[in-house]
Amino acid sequence: MERGDNRGISLIELLAGIAILAMIGIMMTGFLKVSARLGGRTIAYAHIQQESRTVMRRLTRGVMNGKSLYIKEEENGTLIFLGEICTEAETTTYMGEIFYFDREHRSLYQNRNGSFTIEQDKSQNEFQELSCAAIKEDICRKDYLITDSLEELELSTEAGDLFKTESKTTVSFWLTFTFGRGESYSCHTMALMRNDPQL
Repeated sequence: MERGDNRGISLIELLAGIAILAMIGIMMTGFLKVSARLGGRTIAYAHIQQESRTVMRRLTRGVMNGKSLYIKEEENGTLIFLGEICTEAETTTYMGEIFYFDREHRSLYQNRNGSFTIEQDKSQNEFQELSCAAIKEDICRKDYLITDSLEELELSTEAGDLFKTESKTTVSFWLTFTFGRGESYSCHTMALMRNDPQL
């Protein structure tokens, strides 16, 4: 009568099995890390695309419906005023939509109902310009924030009948956003002013 082989698993076989399982585990861990990184980048990219569309839509709508076009660019920010400018006696009042790009904090703010009154400088007999510092102090609040991922905002204006329409002014925007681990996303939009703006 023959007896079965009851030797079991040898030490070498056991070590070989552990080594194989360890290699599979290492490969799976690497694969999961790469997948998680790619998944995170894809989500961040989709988010910044959606955010950029929101920003472009707001800028475009503001310009299209703007009653004036007042742009002031400084080292720390850019001011775009699109509302009404009323001059009476010794004051100038700016009422309406304002965008402010805070370059230092990469943030863009929008206030649709801003109102600023500036008194005449009697010594120079001129009205003072709308101050970026005053706008920044008033508008840089959470409820006016559109995005805090805007790295650069460049714009240009062109007068004339660019698209053979009745509009006389075109505003072009070049936007650069940052997302994920310092990656950049750039986009461009332009808008035609429906009204004949005060420039």
